[in-house]
Amino acid sequence: MRRSARLQAATHATGGKTWRLAAVTGLCVVPVGLLLLPTTLLLAVGMVPTLVALIVDRSREKLVVLVVGSLNFTGIMPSAMTLWQNDHTLAAALRILGDPVNWLLMYGAAGLGWLIYFSVPPLVAELASLHYQREIERHKQRQAALVKEWGQEIDDDGTGPA
Repeated sequence: MRRSARLQAATHATGGKTWRLAAVTGLCVVPVGLLLLPTTLLLAVGMVPTLVALIVDRSREKLVVLVVGSLNFTGIMPSAMTLWQNDHTLAAALRILGDPVNWLLMYGAAGLGWLIYFSVPPLVAELASLHYQREIERHKQRQAALVKEWGQEIDDDGTGPA
């Protein structure tokens, strides 16, 4: 009974720390987000594919989020640089978001991330399979050469080279 009460108290304390960390983070992020409202708007709208990847990816590693998010962020950077270099206002951010080329760049880069995520693993698996097939063939040739040199009696299990 005592152990259970201690465990519950420890869990409650940890939950309280997590809540406090979230509150402090929120108190820091919200003012900065309001101070940099045009950039925040651009990132909020542009990073939607990353949010979708975060929701869809149930794996512990979150590789989809990593690939899609990094390319999505890269696609947003030209628009963000334009915003920062010219006029960092809400009107400028809305003007940037009104340009279809910027949408194509932001969401196209995220689409490229999805393409990479779905196409690279099968490609790597196929290349590995080809590599291992060559290795097996090389070992069979070596085995055949050894049987030829030393005689059939070294082949204990009787399988011999194919």
